[in-house]
Amino acid sequence: MRLATLGVALLVVACADSPELATDSQATVTDSAGITIVQNHRPVWQEGEGWQVSAEPIVSIGDTVALGAGRWLMATARLSNGDVLVLSDQGGRWFSPDGSLIRTFARSGEGPGEFRYASTLLVTPGDSVVVAETGILSRIAWFGPGGELLKEERIEPQELEGLGKWAECASSILPDYSLLRCQHDSSIPHSATNRPSRIIEGGWSSPGPGLLRQLRRIHRVPPTLDTSFALGLDIGIEQFGVSLPNGRETFVTHPFYTRTFVAAGGAPMRIAIATNPEWQIEVWTPEGRLERIVRLDGGRRTPTDAEVAWADSQLRADDFRGRLGDDQAIKARILSEVGVPDSLPGHAALVMAKGGELINRGWSLWRSGTPTSFNVFDREGRWLGDLTLPPKFWVREVGDDYLLGLRFDDDDVVTVEVYGLER
Repeated sequence: MRLATLGVALLVVACADSPELATDSQATVTDSAGITIVQNHRPVWQEGEGWQVSAEPIVSIGDTVALGAGRWLMATARLSNGDVLVLSDQGGRWFSPDGSLIRTFARSGEGPGEFRYASTLLVTPGDSVVVAETGILSRIAWFGPGGELLKEERIEPQELEGLGKWAECASSILPDYSLLRCQHDSSIPHSATNRPSRIIEGGWSSPGPGLLRQLRRIHRVPPTLDTSFALGLDIGIEQFGVSLPNGRETFVTHPFYTRTFVAAGGAPMRIAIATNPEWQIEVWTPEGRLERIVRLDGGRRTPTDAEVAWADSQLRADDFRGRLGDDQAIKARILSEVGVPDSLPGHAALVMAKGGELINRGWSLWRSGTPTSFNVFDREGRWLGDLTLPPKFWVREVGDDYLLGLRFDDDDVVTVEVYGLER
């Protein structure tokens, strides 16, 4: 049966692999020192073609049920039999294909198979479940299809000390159970935006005023823990520093600012990095070889007046974590100094489908009434087309015949949803 669509956008022409292409070709593919560069001009899918997504979810698990006693939803995944797993800050909850709660697992605690702050949830080909927390101490636990604890591993900080100078970034566990972390890299030049911290008044340390992107090198550490493989860059938290009258500084994150997104998967596994703010996705091998660069004509665009007004309202509603008190004059000066970025970020989320396709969420207003748009690229980096999904929807996993994600309401209460997918 053909599924009703939420909206799959469409068009294009045939592919070619010569750099000498006609101006109406779908993509220009070139080779640069062994790196394939795919410059996409228009999508492959013609009108009426492409992935079809069911108009309504086939599974829907509300916030109260999904989180239990938890406050934050960390991850979600789906087993081959249709069971849905949800990981919160208080542990995991296991649901049947109809959304009924079966069991809890990976509870909050210090005992075997328990975690203080688990953030990663993986499903192996045999439907074993992997839960991990990454930080100074990393812990990984394997659970069987019935929720039973199979084994557990802990990685102590000293086990990684000889591999480099580690830096703060969003660490995670990859599908092959290797660690993804960041290192300081002296080969990355300092610049006006990538500047080091300095000592300011009162002995405080700060990188100073202005736009800030503190670059770190992303590394993959295999389960053997005996080496690490350098990958692309992490830009940290993009923010703007402003000097305060007391001699200190405050840092503001504009709604148009972004961060680096990383996704991994496929067979053989590849690691995709959307560094931002430019529209570019790097595809790396696990051994640290840059294999492909994917680009998209017009991937970044100038914000509309409505988007600028929305961003301004979000900034004005921010109390900057209470750091400014009620001094509206200082707040007005801060907002005037931050300014409005001249274009929107190229990437707002990145997912690698189980088949190796890349799903990129373009920037859009995070509000009800504004559909969420996702670009779909095949394993070779060619732009297939776009998926238009419900407002405030975040894709977390794409399988052969389903799409799993999170939908937020006006109060940002989250619902875990599974949609049928026909490719």
